[in-house]
Order: sequence, then C-alpha cells, then structure tokens
Amino acid sequence: MRDLKKTAVCILTALLMLLPGFISMGEACVGRKLVIGYLDITEQAILAEVMSILIEERTGTKVELKQMEDSMEAQKALESNDIQIFIEYTGIGLTEILGEAPNSDADAVYKKVKKAYSKNFNLIWLKTFGYSTTSEEIEEEGVPLFAAPVVRKYTLEKFPALARLLNKLNGKISEEIMGKMVAKVDKEGKNPKNVAGHLLSELGIAFSFSPGEA
Repeated sequence: MRDLKKTAVCILTALLMLLPGFISMGEACVGRKLVIGYLDITEQAILAEVMSILIEERTGTKVELKQMEDSMEAQKALESNDIQIFIEYTGIGLTEILGEAPNSDADAVYKKVKKAYSKNFNLIWLKTFGYSTTSEEIEEEGVPLFAAPVVRKYTLEKFPALARLLNKLNGKISEEIMGKMVAKVDKEGKNPKNVAGHLLSELGIAFSFSPGEA
C-alpha cells in the first residue's frame, strides 16, 4: 500500500511539472542569482565587481554583471526586474529620473531621492560609497554626484542580509581611493575585478583576492 502511495505521488508530481509555470521544490531552492547593472565607465565597472565579490563570497549567491547604456535604461531595467541592483548617482537620480530642479545640498538630495524612489518605484537607495564622482563621463551642473547602490525593494525582502552587507561599503571609498583604482585600470591595464578584490582585502571585508594581485 505504501509503495502504491509513493508511486501515485511521483506520477502526480511528474504531471504537475508539465503544467506551465510549475516550479518544483528543488528548483525553487536553487539557482539564486542577482544581476547588477552598471555603466560603461571604469569606476562603475570596479564598483560592480566590488559588490559582486562581496555578495558571492558572503552569501553564495551567483552574481551577473550587465552593462547599461545610461541611467534611464537602468531605471527601466530595475522596474522590470531585468536587473536588481544599479550604481546610481544622487544628482542624476534627482534631475534625470525624478525631473527635479538641481540642488547643491548633498544631504537634501540623498534624502529626496531615497524617499521618492521608495514611494514611486519600490526602489531603495542604500548608503553611499563615500565619494562624489569627478568622472568627465557623468555631466550634471550644480548637483552632488554621490554613488550608491539602488536595489529593488522585493530583492531586499528576498535577500534580507543584502542591505546590511552592501552598507558595509558606506563611506569606505573616497575620491582619492577611487581615483587610484581607476588609474590602475585605465593607465596600468589592471583587471577591474582584481582591483575590486584588492580593495575589499585592504578593507578587511572580503578575502577572495590577495592584496598582491592588484
């Protein structure tokens, strides 16, 4: 009788798996993945690798990096869940995404975008990395350009440790540190991933790469 019940359960499960949209228990527990969007700018390539290394080492979650053309494309990708994390600049979020007038008050701009993104898009601004970009590829007059991870609210619910993990980078990257890292890639030909790993090793946050590799 027990064998008949077991066989019946197996047959039922097999039939259910043929239905569109059915996900087995095993499939639901594997294949956890996050996609980080970034712009084709050296500093963003480095930051994307920094977050990727940190997330994969600390959580075991697979991370894919996806290049975005600009902030508008990234915004749409976040809203459609094509990416779950994007490196955005406070002033760009204020003027280009929200359509607000420029404001030179860094704290006020951060608070504005954080509140508006959460209310209007279900997107969360985590804490800034610590530097305001000086990249010539990011142009915006009269606004602060502090970089920070922007994450889908649903993603933070699904990965409850993610916000705390990425916020470990808050204030850790100054303009000087970023400038040195960018120079290592652009002038010395270093790999962004190795430069990112070197930074995390120096900060004592992740240890996938030894300091000597950068």
